[in-house]
Order: sequence, then C-alpha cells, then structure tokens
Amino acid sequence: MKTTTFLLLLILLCTNQSYSQAPYLFSDYPINDPGVIQDSDPKNFCVYNNRLFFCAYGGRYGDELWSTDGTTAGTCMVKDINVNGPGSYGFGSLPAGFTEINGKLIFSANSDSTGRELWITDGTTAGTYLLKDIYAGIGHSNPNNYTKLGNKIIFTAQTVSTGTELWVTDGTTNGTQLLKDIYSGAQSSSASFFTSLNGKVYFQANDGINGAELWATDGTASGTKMLLDISTGPGSSSPSSLTELSGKIYFYAATMQYGSELWISDGTPSGTHIVKDIYPGYKSSLESISVNPLPTKLAVLNSRLYFSALDSAHGYELWCSDGTDTGTYMVKDINPGAGNSYSVNQYIVYKGKLFFSAFDDTYGKELWVTDGTATGTQLVTDLVPGITGSVPSCFAIYQNLLFYKARQSITDQFDFQMVQTDGTATGTKVITYPTIARSRPLENTWEFIVYDSTLYFGASYDNHGNELWSLKDTTGIYRPTPSISSDIYFSAYPNPSMGSIYLESNDSNFIGSMIQVYDIEGKKIYDHVPDALKTKIDISGLHQGHYFIKLRMNSKLYTKEVILNPGY
Repeated sequence: MKTTTFLLLLILLCTNQSYSQAPYLFSDYPINDPGVIQDSDPKNFCVYNNRLFFCAYGGRYGDELWSTDGTTAGTCMVKDINVNGPGSYGFGSLPAGFTEINGKLIFSANSDSTGRELWITDGTTAGTYLLKDIYAGIGHSNPNNYTKLGNKIIFTAQTVSTGTELWVTDGTTNGTQLLKDIYSGAQSSSASFFTSLNGKVYFQANDGINGAELWATDGTASGTKMLLDISTGPGSSSPSSLTELSGKIYFYAATMQYGSELWISDGTPSGTHIVKDIYPGYKSSLESISVNPLPTKLAVLNSRLYFSALDSAHGYELWCSDGTDTGTYMVKDINPGAGNSYSVNQYIVYKGKLFFSAFDDTYGKELWVTDGTATGTQLVTDLVPGITGSVPSCFAIYQNLLFYKARQSITDQFDFQMVQTDGTATGTKVITYPTIARSRPLENTWEFIVYDSTLYFGASYDNHGNELWSLKDTTGIYRPTPSISSDIYFSAYPNPSMGSIYLESNDSNFIGSMIQVYDIEGKKIYDHVPDALKTKIDISGLHQGHYFIKLRMNSKLYTKEVILNPGY
C-alpha cells in the first residue's frame, strides 16, 4: 500500500565544505534570540550539483543562500552574503533567479555594500562571490530575466548611465558586459518576455523611437536588432508571453488594426505576422492584465498552443492554435455564454494531457483537464463545492502523480492544503498531516520541486512556522519531527494580495506592537500599530512586486514576505 512520509528538515548551520560541525537548530533561534523570526520561509528552489539550493531565513543571518542533500546534517547555509544580517531592514541577501552556466550557478543577491547585484557559486562558501558590481557602489543593478544562449546567459541589469538594458555573461567577471544600450542614454528599454530559438534570444524591448517591439539577439551588439516594428511608428505592440513551438515563436502583440492578438514569427520580418484576429477589428482577444496576469509562456501540448482568449460571442475561454488561421479555434466554452473561465494561466502537462485551473459559475475555480477536444475537456473534481472553488496552483509531477496546492474550505479562503491526483475524480485526495496543529499549512507555499526522488516545499504543518518539508513515497509511516519552537504565530494573508492584507497573531502582545512595511530595496514605506489580534493594512497604492512586513513583538523581529499583485 502506498503511504507518504513527511520530514521536517530543521535547517542546520554548518560549514559547507564538511557538513560535519556541531549544528545550531534553525528553529530554536526565535526562543532566545531577539533579532530573528520563526519562519525560515524556504523559496527559490534549484537543483544543482546533486544538491537542492534555496533561499531561507536563518535568524540573525536574514534570508541567505542554503543547500541540502536531503538530510538534516547535510542542510547548511552556503554563505552569509549580506554579512550585516537582517539589520534594520529585516532580511539578508535574498538570493533569487538561480541559473546554471558552465558548471556554476549565477543569481542575484543583495548586500549593504554593493546593493542587489550578480553573484555566482560552485556550491561552496569560498566559491560563492560577487561576479560583478554592475551598478557601482550601493546602487542596485537588479539582474533579472536570465536566458541561456549557448554557453552564455543573456539578462537585464540597470546602471545610472544606461537604465535597465541587455547584458551578457559567460560566468566570469571580464565576460560580464553590457550587450547593448537599446534605449540610448539613461532611459530603460525594459526588455522582457525572453525566449530562445535557433541560436538567438527573442524579447520585447523599447528603443525610444519605435515603442516596445519584437527584438532578437545572437549575443553580440551588432547582432542585437529590432525584428519588426509591428505597431508602426512610436506606438508599442508590446510583444508578450513569447513561446517557442516547432521552430517558431508565438506571442501576443497589439496593433491599432487588430487589438491584442496571437502572432507568430520564424525569426524573419517577412515571417512575422498575426495568426488570427480572434476578436475581429480593433478589439482585443487577449486578457487584460488587470483581470489576469499574463503568463510568462503559453501552454504547449502535442504541437499546439493553448491559451485564454475572448471573442465576440464568448468570454475568456480555452483556445488552441497550430499556427494557422483555420487551426486556431475555441476548444470549449467552459463557462457558457459571456462568462469567463480565465483558463490556462496555471497549467502543467501530465499523462499526455493539459491540466489547468479554470473558473465557471457552478464550480468556481477548480482543476480541469483537456486532450485538445471539446469532449475531452472536463472538470477533474469539484474539490470545494460551490462557486468559491479550490483555486489550484503550484503544479508538480512526482511518482507519476500530479501534486498541487488548493484551498480546502468554503469558510476559510486561505486554508490551502496539498492535493494529489492521478487525473481522475476518484484518484484525487487531500494530503493532510496526521497531527496537524495549525490551519492554512500551505498559505505561503509558492512551489514544489522534485529532488533525489523526494518532493520538497515550504509549509507550516506545525508550530515551527513556514519551514522546509519533504514528501516521500515509502513503506513507512508518518514521522513528524517534534516541535521545539514556541506556539506563537504571526500570519499575513492573502498572499499574493490585491491590496488589502490581514495580519493576525495569537499573542496578546500583538496589540500595540509596531508593524512596518519595507520594499525590496529596504526602504520603509508604511507604519501600523494593531489594536486587535487581527488587523488590516492597505498597500493598494504601491507598485506591484515583493514587500516585507516586519513585526516587533516580545523583543523579537518577525518578518513576512508578501506579493502585491492587483490582478491576482
């Protein structure tokens, strides 16, 4: 019989070279140390060199680079990059964007002396160092959009003289250079939506003359050019969701004639054209980002694209395309009539079918599946009856089963649990912890990752807070690690948020404590003093992105990372 084992990985501090020195229990810190929090909040997972690397909060060290071999003794902080620790901002270096290049990992990290810059690691303390201080001094270059091109990485970074532009690195300091200042001067080209095809990288960029259009680079300055001015003149076509399929690039683009529609390119100007005017005329078939965020990539199944589109007779529904006008059509009207299903934003290919989250007025937002036909497009299971829905997300395949995060309560919209399915209603079940002490265990879970035949994720199944957990298919039994942390909790929800965030604690000292909100660069932007055990703050006036809520209570510092996403 198949059973499941949860293992709470208590993160231990040890030297990266030996993994053998006497450990300090990561979860013990909140009891005695006035400068730490309860949650390690593991995130940004990456498998590299037979280990799992991630960002985690290490008490007085703040959010730093960690790795594990799947054992408590082999779970270590790789390096304290921001050596001043959480300091006044409440966080450390916050490593993110791990991308392998020539046997090493590059990533972005923050330090008080250099700002947020490009770093590199071979997995050891000595082999983890600043690759280049692109924005010299304490300014932030904010490296992002890492995309492989041969043995190099194309990415974006900011300087005071060029704005945010296209850069390239081969993993060496000398080989990390500005590729091209597309929008000449201090203005930014805001390059985004990168994808690779036939030795080139394609992306959206604005040169200040033609607006945001489709560009391509072969990794050289002379080979970095605008492919086509789709929306002629200074107007922008804003190509987005660039996706490679069968040797071509598919993307959304906007023109005055067609609105925002699906386009295709073979990498040449003459081979770049609209696929189909789904909503005829100047109106757009593309979902507004105020309704649903644009997917980074479109879904691909059996040489076809799957996406959400609007036409004159239906709401936003499931469509597919083979790249031709006649081969582009609505698969199924999931939410019949003018209603919207908002499908294919969260998706995964499993057992030769596309599984995705979709909404209708009967079941709410639930898990659906399609084989590409109308009859083969159906609800997998109504996990939370009624229009509330379970809101599936964070899909991962493990042991030939599909795992995901889903809401389990009609009354508590933040009670997310782990669910596994074999693709059928009868084969779908909630994975619960047998001695669960807290509700909402997956409220702050953003991803699942498979490493060494085990599924890893962040969760708060007991009073340790949000820590690193694993699920393994064995013949054993549930073996929870005894809780050693205090029973005090501090939660922030919903997360992501559209603007309003509820803060809650079970400690009476929460009332009258100090709550502060910081942006990712450490700038304080909000103060709040709660007058009850549950309070609300409004950050709807801030820009979309990551923020840190810092609570000072009981001579300790508690920090929560939240995401502001008005389209969530």
